[in-house]
Amino acid sequence: MNSMGIRLEPSDPLVFGPEIVEEVKRILPFSQATFFPCDQDRGLESILDTIAMSQRQRERAWKRLSSNTGFWDRLALRALVPLSSQEGLPCLGLYEFTGVPKDISTAEADRILLFLQAVLKDRLFFAKLSACVSTDDQPPPFVSRMLHDRQSRPLRLIQMSCHKKAPPLDSGRKMLERYFPSSCLRFAGRSCSSLWFRIKGNNNNLSEGIRQLALHLSRSGMAFRALLGHEIHKDCKEIYHWQYVARGLNSAVFMPSAAREILLKTGADLKSPAFSPGGFSAMPGACCAMISLESMAAKKRLEDFFEKRWRPEIQIIEAGTKCLSVVFPRSVIQDEPDGLAGWGARLFQDILRHVGSALYAGFARASEAGVSKKFLHFHALYSLIHAQLLGPGNMAVFDHVTRNVQGDLLVSWGDIRGACSAYKKGLKLNPSEPNLLNSLGVVLADLKRTKQAKACFEQVLSDMPDNFMAIYNLAGINLDAGQIDAAEKQTRKAYSMAPQNPAVLLRLAKCWEKQGRFQELLNLLLPEGPQKGNLQLPLPLLRICGRAALETGTWQEARQILTLCLHNRANDPLCLALLAKGYHMRREMARGSRLWEACEDSEYNRTYARAILTDGFLNCLIMYCESMPCLI
Repeated sequence: MNSMGIRLEPSDPLVFGPEIVEEVKRILPFSQATFFPCDQDRGLESILDTIAMSQRQRERAWKRLSSNTGFWDRLALRALVPLSSQEGLPCLGLYEFTGVPKDISTAEADRILLFLQAVLKDRLFFAKLSACVSTDDQPPPFVSRMLHDRQSRPLRLIQMSCHKKAPPLDSGRKMLERYFPSSCLRFAGRSCSSLWFRIKGNNNNLSEGIRQLALHLSRSGMAFRALLGHEIHKDCKEIYHWQYVARGLNSAVFMPSAAREILLKTGADLKSPAFSPGGFSAMPGACCAMISLESMAAKKRLEDFFEKRWRPEIQIIEAGTKCLSVVFPRSVIQDEPDGLAGWGARLFQDILRHVGSALYAGFARASEAGVSKKFLHFHALYSLIHAQLLGPGNMAVFDHVTRNVQGDLLVSWGDIRGACSAYKKGLKLNPSEPNLLNSLGVVLADLKRTKQAKACFEQVLSDMPDNFMAIYNLAGINLDAGQIDAAEKQTRKAYSMAPQNPAVLLRLAKCWEKQGRFQELLNLLLPEGPQKGNLQLPLPLLRICGRAALETGTWQEARQILTLCLHNRANDPLCLALLAKGYHMRREMARGSRLWEACEDSEYNRTYARAILTDGFLNCLIMYCESMPCLI
């Protein structure tokens, strides 16, 4: 039973209570049953204080309940039954049964209480077990149960799906616990290919945790079909809707913040009918125009404009309070000599003349540029996002550049594999586009497919030898591969093209750091020294300067730089370790030890903090910190 990893929680008796209580009535007649859940702020003793009884009875009750034994109150004709999940775990709460029979002997009452306790626990467990399992790929019934118990708060869920069958629960929970506190994570069930977890916290925590987990899974080579965050307000239909939206956006990763981001950028509301399953039907060759407007009045004028000009040939569908989606049949644009781009530009100018104002417009045509008729609205949405990047008053047609925009958006959500697919589809439309090749190379490198990534950058440089991004990215590939001299040569070339670019400076500093050229590093970044030089460098560069000053034996400069780093980011583990090393080198063991203890407490350094501070460990710590995005 416990192989499922299911544990009872204080909210479960509230969810499954009615049927459990009806079953208890067959064992013990009573008039009313009430459950008092325990939580962090309220234990059994606090619950007992809220129940009306004499002080003597309360003392007797507490003596029994504190040993996880029920209490039979003959004076008030009630039974108090504590409910626990498993041996050694905290109590879930207290059941109070009032109106129990009065002609029960003491021995019989003790037997009834033990039996009641066992029945409540077992029936509750089996009710939850059956509700946590779905034989198909639908959300488990327990999700619907939790929706009834959520009160006014939205229910936040994580859906982790694999291609064939659901991952093992223990491994799924461990992966989630890397990015979500275990106290906020609750198992909600499993279906054929998915694990479901309830998360307590706000939307930012949910979205950022999913993004980080998706990046971790992709970089580790662990394939997953979907990693979705759901924020449910009414019923399970919202789950199906967001699953459909993720498929329409061609993303394996989706979370509430992504929908809000799109709404803020374009005015398109992913909850609207345009993005709902069965919201419309498109024929091959149909075209969708998605227009974002400044006001609801402008939207109404636009609807009237389309009504007068094309009704009943077109479909006008709500895409947001200030956004409209219009589907045109193939016959409207099939005779246009310059295709969708020319027709869309002329239509957008007509809209500007008749409506007065329109922020952006995106166009997509089914069966053109890889656009599917099933998800035509979503392709038009990507075109709208593309137009938004161009600025107000612009329009865009779904093309290879839109594929680049799509890939960049998927990367920001953590879906690296989806972004890789989008970039490749864009290259089918324009095989030599340097921006697409650079973007594809970056995600391939992130997926540890180094040879393919290198080939992308080299293809760009074969056509454009001075392409800055290809030079910079290729230097990063060589640096990670340990080819320091080649990396330094390429980074120097990038530095000559953009000498003030912090990313280029950081890469050049890393090359010199690995070569041990610490004095040159200081001369480049702080030519006048930290007293007179510019200490407004980004934290990663300041950190490298601190280590360089320490390695060159200029302790006062190193201490000044590293102290400034700690002002910018308190308890930065690498800065603490470097300062600790400096004090140990100066035989100031007490100060060094205190700093090292602070480094041990750092949330980024729990594993490495047990080691002894040596040069070898310091290099290990540097590599570890460089691998953490939040530290770089």
